Amino acid sequence: MERVRSVGEFCLLFILFSLLAACAHLREAPLDGDWMLVTLDGRRLPVDITSLDSHRYSLYHPDLILSGVYRLDGGALTLQEPNNPRAAGFVFSVLSADHLRVVEAPPVRLTGERYVGADLLRSE
Repeated sequence: MERVRSVGEFCLLFILFSLLAACAHLREAPLDGDWMLVTLDGRRLPVDITSLDSHRYSLYHPDLILSGVYRLDGGALTLQEPNNPRAAGFVFSVLSADHLRVVEAPPVRLTGERYVGADLLRSE
């Protein structure tokens, strides 16, 4: 009985460490390239992401308030230097190497529309 418990514990630990390694890989995946912001009303807007260093990225679209310099930390991409001061507060969650989601945003009265829940998908 003790051996079965040990094998089961080993399997659970193996799965846990595998998941942690996969999450770490996602946080370190390069985000550079062409992306598409899919807004809550279905609009699709191109966004360019450029790496500035190992943890900072520039997100740019000429007409989007969320443009600026973001910091990648622990699976979250947080706006550090907004191009528009009313944009302070944007945070994306890194769901995969090809999928980010807005999880925090300034109030609608500052941005003009609701962004929480919008997806940023890597362009094909």
